[in-house]
Amino acid sequence: MGELLYRLKYEADQSVLSDILDTVVEYLTHSWRIVQILDLIVPVPPSDTNRRSQPVLEIVRGIGSRTGIPVLAEALVKVKQTLQLKNVYDYQRRVDLLGDAFTSQRALVQGKTVLLFDDLYRSGATLSSATNVLYNQGKAAKICVLALIKTRSKT
Repeated sequence: MGELLYRLKYEADQSVLSDILDTVVEYLTHSWRIVQILDLIVPVPPSDTNRRSQPVLEIVRGIGSRTGIPVLAEALVKVKQTLQLKNVYDYQRRVDLLGDAFTSQRALVQGKTVLLFDDLYRSGATLSSATNVLYNQGKAAKICVLALIKTRSKT
């Protein structure tokens, strides 16, 4: 999965998207078996907004298309620019940088079971911050989190 994601994200190789989607949808449907309880899929907002294509958005749209689960990118919005966290290794520093970085629209999330999706996981700071916002501001009923790969970390 790491190689496929690298090719999609950094080499703009669209040919791997189908393989990624096959794996993720198979996992959600047959291994984790949560597709039937999910109300919506919310992607973590991209950190590099200058990228021509956004792999996280492409993947969640594909998952939504294949499963019939609505994708609501606007349910979690990044409202504060932060440093790219890939070069920040201290967990507390990552948490501090993400403070007040996200907002959630209650009308879209309240009472829903949400799949929060990100492509990469390092320390969990981004997913933790996003989850807190979806629970506290959005009033989500339940949040399931899925990240495609865990990156190597110096911490």
